[in-house]
Amino acid sequence: MNDPTYVEAARHLAASALQANDGDTATRLNWLYRQVLQRAPTDREHQVLEAFVARNLAVYQQAPEEAAQLGAIGLQPAPTEVNAVELATWTCAARVILNLHETITRF
Repeated sequence: MNDPTYVEAARHLAASALQANDGDTATRLNWLYRQVLQRAPTDREHQVLEAFVARNLAVYQQAPEEAAQLGAIGLQPAPTEVNAVELATWTCAARVILNLHETITRF
């Protein structure tokens, strides 16, 4: 799940969530869940991910250079019209959702 292509996919999903929704965390989480899982998050999932987003936002606000490093992973550059700290924060959230057992098809 740390493969550059996987990180790029999560970053693209995060950028779409940021561009499609206002600054409301709940709206963005619901949007991500609908896009990936075709359902809304449960109350517990929402609570856990909202706390996760808040923690990551605080980390990246204190260390914006780490946000820039995450944005530099892979071949496709990060979109410049999206705030790098928010993009890194939501890339992490997208990676969590993309890594759920429910999301991954196992053969």
